[in-house]
Amino acid sequence: MSISGPLADLLRLSRLVTDPAGRAGILSTVAEISAIHVGADASLVVLVDGERARVAAAYGCDGAAHDWQLDPDALGPELEDAVLLRCREINERIVVARSAPMISDGALFGALVVLSSVPERIGDDAMSLLAGIADMAAASLSAAMQFERLERVNAELRATRAALERTEKLRALGQMAAGVAHDLRNILNPITLYLQLAKRQVRAGDKEALESSFDEMASVVGRGMQLLEGLRQFSRQSPDAAEQMVDLDALAREALTIARPRMSSRAKAMPRVSEELRSPPPVLARSGEVVSAIVNLIANAQDALERGGTITVRTGTERGGSFVEVADDGPGMPPEVRDRVFEPFFTTKGEEGTGLGLAMVYSTMVRHGGTAELSSDVGKGTCVRLWFPPRRSSPQSS
Repeated sequence: MSISGPLADLLRLSRLVTDPAGRAGILSTVAEISAIHVGADASLVVLVDGERARVAAAYGCDGAAHDWQLDPDALGPELEDAVLLRCREINERIVVARSAPMISDGALFGALVVLSSVPERIGDDAMSLLAGIADMAAASLSAAMQFERLERVNAELRATRAALERTEKLRALGQMAAGVAHDLRNILNPITLYLQLAKRQVRAGDKEALESSFDEMASVVGRGMQLLEGLRQFSRQSPDAAEQMVDLDALAREALTIARPRMSSRAKAMPRVSEELRSPPPVLARSGEVVSAIVNLIANAQDALERGGTITVRTGTERGGSFVEVADDGPGMPPEVRDRVFEPFFTTKGEEGTGLGLAMVYSTMVRHGGTAELSSDVGKGTCVRLWFPPRRSSPQSS
């Protein structure tokens, strides 16, 4: 069924609202359909903008009408008289002007004015139609303004997002550098302690113990080299290059070996370490990153046990995957701290903390497709579990 007459033109007007290229033509379309369907000789669209009113579009009038400035308070009969007076200077045949306000959602946009040389043409039916067109025009103007506002906001959001992405890249680089420094410090600290121990062993002539210290230092240096190699691979955007099937029990023992010298040197009361390693299935992971993550967790647990206590390193299976967790029986965390521990730069250690340890642990688990889950209650200690998904094929074997 074809639509014609005023309804067809009103539909045409509604389509202009959603067309960015057509919105500029809304006012001229309103002026045109008003004159044609009301049966007037001419029409004007008067927009009110703050303290000024102006003719924004005209149909059937001399082009000079577009320059008319009108009194914004003179609506209704006063506006009609003012427009009629000016129009008669252009066309003496015009003898009547009628208007309808354009209002949408309580906002006054202006008025629609029609002019005729035959007063009888603008009767009650014509005025009802004019009022309907004015309402549609106001709704169209309101919608067009909303669309334009949304487009501006969307453009601003795109620009802001681009700026944030650039900032995030810089922040990520800063976090990565600080995180690597954090991990290297955890690795290098034991070397310093092993060197001090080696000096004492040299003086004591304990060759066997000295060789053991050198072996431990070689292992720690190797872990540092793996960390640097991981950084190089990360910078090359090849995060899977170093993945291999690894034994979480072995990684947990290695992390404990790295962390023990720090425990003996810094703790006011040496914490007791409990190993509950239950041989879970191997997982596909970067061993260096996982060991660094476990060392971070052990260091955090030690910091929580200033007066001694127990650190439990546990492995096992859950939800088809494997996990390693570090728990302590320290003071625990209140909810406001617990909810933020994985946020970068959030720390409760003051100047001694970087706020990157757990953030790096979290990002490590995200890269491995797993999860880092923390549970803690005040007075009941803290447990952080690193869960790895079920075994999948190694990239080298695919």
